[in-house]
Amino acid sequence: MRQMVVLCGGAGTRLGKLAGARQKCMAEVGGQPFLAHVMRSGERWRVNEVILLAGHAPGEVLDFAAARRCGPPRVTCHVERSPQGTIGALRLVEQQLADEFLLVLGDVLPPRGHDIWGRLAAVLARTGSAAVMATAAAHESLDRGNVSAEGDLVTRYDKNAELPLIDRGTRLLSRSALARFAGNSDEEFFAGLVRSRVLAHCMLPGTVLDIGTPDRLALTRRLLRERSAHE
Repeated sequence: MRQMVVLCGGAGTRLGKLAGARQKCMAEVGGQPFLAHVMRSGERWRVNEVILLAGHAPGEVLDFAAARRCGPPRVTCHVERSPQGTIGALRLVEQQLADEFLLVLGDVLPPRGHDIWGRLAAVLARTGSAAVMATAAAHESLDRGNVSAEGDLVTRYDKNAELPLIDRGTRLLSRSALARFAGNSDEEFFAGLVRSRVLAHCMLPGTVLDIGTPDRLALTRRLLRERSAHE
């Protein structure tokens, strides 16, 4: 089974009036919620099941999941009562996770490709790592780089640094890593994997599109409109 877990908990404070009281992954892009574009990536990767982890303003996310609960892929939604952090949200549904699953940030468009799952899984198997991050060169993002690596292995993951690679917001994790490593936040959990040399990465070139700020939302809308015109 191929399972994708999508984090839909962000308050969208940097989007300001463009987000309003909505969950930011429900911002309109090309006449659809941004979450629909994220889901389309999962469909290209032949994902069988999607778990949406909602937090702030979950109403529209719950409705989105309800409309797709019969699939394919089958979609369910879980709402955390208070913010638990990226990994903390996963721990709340740990018993429902597959042995290996994709973790996708709901405000970042997954990299393009027909079998990203297969590419990440190949790195996971080859390195014996606990997780694999999809990365790109920092210049392909409007954000500064937060990853450095040597070969397949990540040597530093730091959102406060300026590093040569950028985390694309799509990761393949083994469920056993949740039991082996502490931390509820991205930074703490993945830093533990880095120290133990069990966090790998896979370079996937291409512009990193996200909707975290008004400028980024505008860029994503424009580029997806251009893509649609050429497909």
